[in-house]
Amino acid sequence: MRLLLRLVCCLATIMLLVSLGTSYYQVRREKRRLRNELTKRAEVVGEGLEHSVAALVSSGAEADLQRVLERFRNKEHLLGVAVYSGGASPVAATSTLAATLPPRPEVVEQTVANGMGHGQFLRMHSLPLHYYAAPLHLGEQARGHS
Repeated sequence: MRLLLRLVCCLATIMLLVSLGTSYYQVRREKRRLRNELTKRAEVVGEGLEHSVAALVSSGAEADLQRVLERFRNKEHLLGVAVYSGGASPVAATSTLAATLPPRPEVVEQTVANGMGHGQFLRMHSLPLHYYAAPLHLGEQARGHS
C-alpha cells in the first residue's frame, strides 16, 4: 500500500512539473509573439505619420501638427504621440501624453544615433509601455523624431 501511495505521489508530482513547464513555455512564447506584433504595429503607425508630420515640422505649422497628433490620441490603443526636434522637449505631443512624458526618452536618443526607427519596452508609473521612435526625413536628411 505504501509503495502504491509513493508511486501515485511521484506520478502526480511529475505531471505537475511537466504541466508547469509547458505552461511557462507557452506563456513566454505568446508574450514574445505579442511583443513582436506590437513592435510591427508601432512601425506601421510611425511610418504612416512620417510624411504628414515631416511636412508640418518643416513648415513650422505647430497648430496643424498638434491637430494631426490629437487624431491619434485614442486610436490603435495608443497612449499618445510626440514629435521631437533637436531639443529635449517635444515640439508637439498629444494631450494624454504631454503631462507624463519624460523629457527625451532613451529610445529617441537611440533613433537619433542610428537614424533608424527603434522600439523599446519601458515602465512609466508602474505601467508597461512600448515606446517607438522613428526619424522624420525631410528630403535626404533626418530632422526630427516621432
